[in-house]
Amino acid sequence: MFRFKLVVTIILFALVAYNLFTVFRPSEINSIRRQMNSLSHGDQYVGRLNYWYYLVQNQQWDQAKTIENTLDPADISYFYSLYHPTSLKKTVNQLVVKENKTSDDYVELARIQFVLGMQAEALKSLESAKQLDPIRQDIDEAIYRFSLLSEPLL
Repeated sequence: MFRFKLVVTIILFALVAYNLFTVFRPSEINSIRRQMNSLSHGDQYVGRLNYWYYLVQNQQWDQAKTIENTLDPADISYFYSLYHPTSLKKTVNQLVVKENKTSDDYVELARIQFVLGMQAEALKSLESAKQLDPIRQDIDEAIYRFSLLSEPLL
């Protein structure tokens, strides 16, 4: 009987330790959840807004749509234009047909193409920006980061 109690106690201790680890480990979604469960209504609102941002950045539009009615439209309209596929495709089309593109146009085009999952086109856009402005360090850094993302993992 003593061994059974000892085994049950160890299992319960392990479960409690695991739950504490998952709740308090530093992760974006856990900090958002803590903020949403705050006693302050302002913190709760910011938590919902951050959760909406998180869903949008991860292209989970259906889930994001479910909490949109609890947010101020002014808070989400700008972010919506930066991440919603319909809005992004419209901006891509405008940039593609634009004559005399600047390096900034190509960088913005690369950002949108990357968000839309068009990695090959994004790299071409960055290379076009580099040709127009070969001394811009931010373009070099973007190309370097992009090359790190596209390398196969060992």
